Amino acid sequence: MELKKYKLGECLELQRGYDLTSSQMQGGEVEVVGSNGIIGYHNSERGNSPCITVGRSGSVGKVHYYEQPTWAHNTALFIKDFKGNNPKYLYYLLKNLHLDNIFEKGSSVIPSLDRKLVHSLVVPFHKDINDQRKVVDVLSAIDRKIELNKQINDNLEAMAKQLYDYWFVQFDFPNEEGKPYKS
Repeated sequence: MELKKYKLGECLELQRGYDLTSSQMQGGEVEVVGSNGIIGYHNSERGNSPCITVGRSGSVGKVHYYEQPTWAHNTALFIKDFKGNNPKYLYYLLKNLHLDNIFEKGSSVIPSLDRKLVHSLVVPFHKDINDQRKVVDVLSAIDRKIELNKQINDNLEAMAKQLYDYWFVQFDFPNEEGKPYKS
């Protein structure tokens, strides 16, 4: 696996998302995705599929991956051209660049991320698509394991809350025979 440094603009092309006010959203099946994730639904798409967004204003630098068609909102940048690279590889690359630390501190109170600034970043990059696929396979497996662990933790927390409620709110904890104390 050969890793060389490239300007990010050589590996992908970012574009600012499209304007769409909440009153213009026509409540379809297409997710409208902004800097912090899904912000609404519309009846048409504008962006790539898959769609990778980077927060441009508001949640600057936050990276999201969407498998399905979306409307990329103007609060986000989206990858317009993958330049032959694996989209999921580009997602993991962007996610690990900590783009939230490079936004422009201009005259505006709201921080903003300029795509030209992102394109100029020099990053280590695997040009070989097979190497990209290997990296994606490993990182996707880790993400699946993290999601599974999160679900297990959520279930355990819900069970603990329910047990607490039975025992200490309803005083329904078991006696020595395993029967509810109240009975």
